[in-house]
Parts: sequence; structure tokens; C-alpha cells
Amino acid sequence: MPASGALVRLIAILIVAAALPCRAEEEISGRWEGTAQIPDDELNLIVDLSRENGAWVGSIIMPGLGLKGTPLTDIKVQSPDVNFAVKGALGIQLTLRLDANHKLAGNFEQAGNRAPATLQKTGPPQVEYPPRNTPVAKELEGEWKGDFYKAPSRLTNLL
Repeated sequence: MPASGALVRLIAILIVAAALPCRAEEEISGRWEGTAQIPDDELNLIVDLSRENGAWVGSIIMPGLGLKGTPLTDIKVQSPDVNFAVKGALGIQLTLRLDANHKLAGNFEQAGNRAPATLQKTGPPQVEYPPRNTPVAKELEGEWKGDFYKAPSRLTNLL
């Protein structure tokens, strides 16, 4: 009988251990709102994170910079750590950690500068996806060549 009791305990431990990553995903997935404390100001941040088809996706809104629904890249979630970037001209990186108060706290980094950031979960994720491009019609595919004339010059373009 003692062996069967140990087996039951082992199975219970395995079930609990298997459920922990799911709980962490549920904690991280959502809409997070907060600020980055940049010198002499606060930068409002709204981050949406969701796990879809086994991969993390997300978008960010930064009203102070005129960004709305900008896709997140390089999303890495290893609870309690959450890291992601906003590529392009802004080159923003956020390195956050889920704390005991269920807030994401860490650093907002841009151009070698670092500011503390704190985000609080406010609801379910509302990830904004980039619009899908319309496919190019078959009759328009291929190589296009054209000339532009502006006296006294001519410019040839190849697309």
C-alpha cells in the first residue's frame, strides 16, 4: 500500500507541474496599461499580449508618440520574465518581470537610454494585426521599366 500512495502523490505532483505553465500564460496574456518614467515626463503605454497557435503575438499603443497598434517583435515569455521590441525607427525594447503585485515592471529602452516602466493588467488582449496586403494580379506581375523626364534629365526606373 505505501507504494501506491507514493505513486498517487507523484501523479498529483506531475499534474500540478504540468498546469503551472498554463497558469503563467493566462497571467501574461491580456491588455496591460501603464507608463514609462522618462525624464520630466511619463510616456503612456498600452500593450496587448496573446498566445495564439503556440506563439506569442502582440501590439502596442503609445499615444505620446502617435503609435497605434504597432506590432511587437522578438516576444519572449518565460514567466515571470516578459521581453519584446518595437522595431523600426523607434528601436524600443521592453524588459519586464511579473511581480508579486501582478504588475509587469522593468525597463523601457531606446537609443541606449533606459527608463523604469510599470504596466498593470486591465483586461483581455486586443491585439491589432497589420492589414493584409492585397495580392498582385497575375497580369501585373513581372518586370516594369519606365522613364521620367524632367528637362534636361531623364531617369530610368526598373521595378
